[in-house]
Formats: sequence, C-alpha cells, structure tokens
Amino acid sequence: MTNASSSNTPQRLEHALLKLIQGRVFLNMDLDEQMAFYCKTVSAEIGVPRVGIWLFSADKMSLVSKVEWDRRSDKLSSGTVLSYEDAGTYIDAIKTDRVIDVSDGMTDPRCVELAQEYLPATGVSSLIDCPLHTSDGLIGVLCVEHVGPPTQWTPAERDFVIAVASMVSLAYESHARRIAETRHQDRDRRLNTFVELAADRLWEIGTDLKLNSVIRSPEDRDEDVKHLLGKHPWEVEYRSPQGIT
Repeated sequence: MTNASSSNTPQRLEHALLKLIQGRVFLNMDLDEQMAFYCKTVSAEIGVPRVGIWLFSADKMSLVSKVEWDRRSDKLSSGTVLSYEDAGTYIDAIKTDRVIDVSDGMTDPRCVELAQEYLPATGVSSLIDCPLHTSDGLIGVLCVEHVGPPTQWTPAERDFVIAVASMVSLAYESHARRIAETRHQDRDRRLNTFVELAADRLWEIGTDLKLNSVIRSPEDRDEDVKHLLGKHPWEVEYRSPQGIT
C-alpha cells in the first residue's frame, strides 16, 4: 500500500495551509468560486485527482455534489446524487465521525454500498472525507479521493483536509449569514414602505404584490395615481401627508 504522494511531508503541508490562510484570495470570490478553489487546492496539495464538496438533502438521507473537481479531465461538475440506498453506511459514518479515513474502499465496512457501484465507476480506491458543519448543524462533506492502488493516508494529510474542511464550513456559515441579513433588511424595507403608503393613500395589492387599485387622496388628480397601478409598493415614491413630518 502506497502513500498519495511522497512529498506530502508535515512541513510542506503546514506551509501550504499557512499560505492558503494568509493569501486570503478566496475573500474576493463568490461561494461557488470558493468551493471550486478549495477543491482544486486540496487536489494539488495532497496529490489526488478527485476532490468534491457534497451537501446533504433536507432529510439528511442523501448527498448531492455541489462541486466535483477532476484534475485528469480538468473539469468541474456537480449534481451527482448519492441516495441512502447507494451509500447508507457511509452517510451514517459522516453523521458520527470527525473524519472518514479509508485506505481501501473495497474492503472498508463504511463503504459497503459505495463498493457496489460508485467506487468501481469512478476508479476511486481510497478516500479521506471530513464532515462540514455550520451553526445549523451538519450540512455536508468534503471528499478527497485517490485513484489507483489503495493508499495509506498520513496524519499530515488528515490534518490538512480537516483544516480545509473548516474553511469550507466557515464559507457556508458566512454565506448563510449574509443571506439572512439581506432578507432581514429587505423585510424591514418592505414593512417601512407599507407603513408609509398606508399613511399616504389607500391602496390594494394583488397576489403578485403589485398595486391593483389606489384610492386617491383629496389633493390627488386622477393622473396622479394611474401611473402607480402595476407597480410594487416599494417602487412608489413616498409622499408625506400634509401636517405629518
């Protein structure tokens, strides 16, 4: 049984990780770009051809690939599904183990279903996978896959994968927080608009959230309100009623 790469010394991988953290090139990337970057980086540093990031379905019973990097074809792909029937024992291991270190996937009991189809189809013999966690709990797994004769993973390789998995988890946590903040701001903006409009004119919106009727105020002319029909409330310029500041 061989090692993934004889050059994967603890010192070199520690230096690679430090360079990755200090370089911070991922800060200018969107989430998809970050995931591709991490997969390519792990592939290059560990010396394996296949690295992927897989996310759990809502019921945690299947995995869907967010990004799969194959260095041999120089291609990124996504959308592969591993159901519980395809990989049930492996999925259960993800939910309980800090890291899944598999030297020979064809004989490891955690890969009993994977050995039936996935491993032979991809040529993967060994894998080292690390679960991804955010404040919402387990969300997925970082998969590092060796192709060829089975390999024995070194402690340095394990530590490198665990560290990168933490960075991937943080990226998803930050992305989720930004979405939540944006939704909160949008909700407040819409609520404020509705309150302002209620003080300005009487109006009614349809199921498409557009104005379908407006009752003009005494100082309005018909043409003042006609142009409002079909607009979203937040597209309407607010006009303070007389006497209200």
